[in-house]
This record gives sequence, C-alpha cells and structure tokens, in this order.
Amino acid sequence: MSALDARKKIYQKLMKDYLRCVAGVDDNLGKIMRYLKTAKIDENTVIILASDQGYFLGEHNFMDKRLMYEESLRMPFVIRYPRKLRQVVKLMI
Repeated sequence: MSALDARKKIYQKLMKDYLRCVAGVDDNLGKIMRYLKTAKIDENTVIILASDQGYFLGEHNFMDKRLMYEESLRMPFVIRYPRKLRQVVKLMI
C-alpha cells in the first residue's frame, strides 16, 4: 500500500470512528429525553449538553481542530428547559 493510500485508509477509519461517537451521543441524548418523558419529569428537568469543537471532517483538507477556521470554532450546545422557566426567561429578556 502506498503512503497516500495508507493515509486515506487511516483518515476513513478516523472519520468512521468519530461519526460513530457523535451518533452515540445523539442516540443516548434521545434515550434520556424519552426516559424523562416516560417518567413524566420532562417538564421539571433542565437539560444542558455541551461539547468541545470536534474535528474537521475534511474541510480545508484537514482532520484536526487546532486551526482557526469557522468549523473548528463552533461548539455543540443543546439546552431544554421547562415551560415555567421559559416564562421566566421571557420576562428577563
């Protein structure tokens, strides 16, 4: 296998593993949300999920995250809060 072919294979494995990890986080957040709804405590629970910036997925021909391009500056952030708290937040804004 040439050096270029080896690098391509390594990159494909990295992307596959990384995307599996992201899908796992997404799946498990869904499980948490379903449990909270089933237990009827979803309207009494604040959910906050934050993560690091992740990796380039081939943008700019990179697969790292240490370079200052927009893709590497964005951070996943999910927040869900009860209706009662929504009313308080609206009053504060």
